[in-house]
Amino acid sequence: MNKLDLPADVIAKLRAVNGPTKVYDATGEPQAVVLPPELYQQMLDAWADKVFGPPGPPPTAAEIAEGVTTAEAVAYLRELVAKRRGAA
Repeated sequence: MNKLDLPADVIAKLRAVNGPTKVYDATGEPQAVVLPPELYQQMLDAWADKVFGPPGPPPTAAEIAEGVTTAEAVAYLRELVAKRRGAA
């Protein structure tokens, strides 16, 4: 995601409105639509649920125990690094 630093007065104006806000330039042309962070997160979650399905239940302790060991994970990562260096 891109980052844009805004002056404090613009941030204050954006916080004063509720919901999506169109941002215009000096000529009156729309340049962006700004969403409050909470609304953005809700929209992103709804989209992800629709595309990927709702999140499942958290893993049980037994499922976590079936995972890889630290040594296995480190070995796998070292293998990836070695392959990447060979391809570079």
